[in-house]
Amino acid sequence: MRNRRLFFLACVATIFSCTTSEKKTELHDDVKALPAVVTAGDGTKLSYIISGDKDTTLLFLHGWAINKTYWDSQLAFFSPQYNVVAIDQAGFGNSDTSRTSYSIENYAADVDSVISQLQLKHVVLIGHSMSGDVILEAAIRYPEKIIGLIGIDNFNQPGKEFSAEEKKEIEDFMQKMNADYQNTVIPYAEQSLFHKSTDSSVRKRVKEDILNCNRRASVEAMKAIIDYSPKETEKLGQLKLRLNLLNSDANKTDTASLARATGASFQVFPIHATGHYPMIEKPGDFNRILRQILDSIGAK
Repeated sequence: MRNRRLFFLACVATIFSCTTSEKKTELHDDVKALPAVVTAGDGTKLSYIISGDKDTTLLFLHGWAINKTYWDSQLAFFSPQYNVVAIDQAGFGNSDTSRTSYSIENYAADVDSVISQLQLKHVVLIGHSMSGDVILEAAIRYPEKIIGLIGIDNFNQPGKEFSAEEKKEIEDFMQKMNADYQNTVIPYAEQSLFHKSTDSSVRKRVKEDILNCNRRASVEAMKAIIDYSPKETEKLGQLKLRLNLLNSDANKTDTASLARATGASFQVFPIHATGHYPMIEKPGDFNRILRQILDSIGAK
């Protein structure tokens, strides 16, 4: 697998979070999950699901070209101990697709809307792929509302500077994505998003979601990821919380760059031999490691 960070920013990078039709949430019989909507500051309707009634909230944010159902296993596993919320980001899943700007800053403002309208307390933000940038921006903007940050398979190469050749590749990729979405995105997904051991059902699900999501939102969200990348190093330096990363060991995380960039601290918690979607590829291992992270930050 090529480095996902490059795929992400050239769509050769760390993307992922658009989605297709919602899949049925399969939860334990004793877990009650309630779907509903909140309204973002610009009027966008954001679909979410909530379960649990504890003081500490785990707020899950999916990545590019998928949706909130990717957190079903976590909703079932953690809701007996926490208040658990998963949202469809604007443009994806069951949320509105009419937004004008799908910037990382707007996605961060959506996090604040969810926290405020649901009156969530002691919030731990958990962001997959592109939502690493979203939780970073939200933590800087709204520090009084957030007690912990957990990135899922992101910040492998924070603030990487691209050569002129790489910038041209990114530009070409975006043009191809606009012109021929399916035949541009799916080959890159096959090449960069999966581990050799990734189950065929996971591959099929991810590719279907990428293809069936709102394509304008997908392209605009990808552009937002690319635009935000040069800001990462500066933003990481503003963090007051430890950055916790649950990353696949299939792609090395640049800990030296993280050490230079983070204003607080960071810790990497590796999960072995997964692709870009460890929460659905190895949910048992993922939940065990995520619980370890939550314990380490004192989220009770």
